[in-house]
Amino acid sequence: MESFPKPQKIEREETMNSGGLEQTISALLGEPVGFDEIDGTYYIEADSLQLSYTEEDGVFEIRNIEITEQGSGLGSRIVQTLSEYAESNSMDIIASNVKDEARGFWESQGFQEGSEPDEFFKAA
Repeated sequence: MESFPKPQKIEREETMNSGGLEQTISALLGEPVGFDEIDGTYYIEADSLQLSYTEEDGVFEIRNIEITEQGSGLGSRIVQTLSEYAESNSMDIIASNVKDEARGFWESQGFQEGSEPDEFFKAA
């Protein structure tokens, strides 16, 4: 069985690229991830995660995130990693398509309600 590195905190001085983000998420999950880009939307998939996002005009937008192990803390670690990635690249971060039952989760991660329905944001 292939061994993956232990998750490490991203140093804010480092600027990650999307390839680094994919590897970091793989390490957090402890499993390999699939990565694809279609028309400017990036997809990271694994047994325990489905994530799609875009990066455009200084905004990192989480379009969809689904964690199979809810309540395990994995979602918080993934969102923290995405937030650190956006911040290290001087991008605001937006979570779109937020379901009503997930509003408290996004608020607990330091996000605020956005100007669009079902949207939360965090400034860089």
